[in-house]
Amino acid sequence: HKNVQTLLTAFSMAEVDLAIGLVMTGTPDEAMFKEIEQAGLTDRIRFIGGLSDEQLARWYRGAIALACPSSYEGFGMPVLEAMACGVPVVATRVGAFEELVVQDKTGALIEAGNTAAMVAAAKDILTNPERLAAQSKAARAHMEANFRIEQEAAAITSVYRRLLNS
Repeated sequence: HKNVQTLLTAFSMAEVDLAIGLVMTGTPDEAMFKEIEQAGLTDRIRFIGGLSDEQLARWYRGAIALACPSSYEGFGMPVLEAMACGVPVVATRVGAFEELVVQDKTGALIEAGNTAAMVAAAKDILTNPERLAAQSKAARAHMEANFRIEQEAAAITSVYRRLLNS
C-alpha cells in the first residue's frame, strides 16, 4: 500500500539534477532491488533502515521534500514529522493526508497512482527555489499552528469528557 513503484517511476522520470537522490527508510526486498536496477536508479537511491527519532529528524532536516505515494494510509505520521522539520510534502489524497497537507502551500496533493502528477509536483518543488523556500516555511508554521501535541491532547480530553457526560 506504500506504492513505492509510483515513487520509483516518478523519480526516474523527473529529470531533475542528478545530484538529487532519493532516501528511503526500511529495508528493501529483492523485488524492490530489481525494480531499482531496472529503472537505472541504483546510484541515486539510499536505504537508511530503521532510525531513532533523533536520527530521523536529522534526515528530515537535510531533505528537500517528502514523497508519500501511498494508495492507503491511516494518519501519516511521516507527513507531520517532515513538516515539523520544514520539509514540504508531495502526498496522495488518501487517509489523513488531505487534512495535513495544504495544496500549493505546504506541498502538493495528488491522486494515488498518478505518476505524471507526482513527477509534476516534485519538479515544481525541486526546480523552483522560491516555492521550495515558501513551502518549507509554511509547512513548519502549519504543523506548529495545527498539530501541536498540546492541541491534540486537549482535543482527546474533550472527546472523553463529552463521552463521560453523555
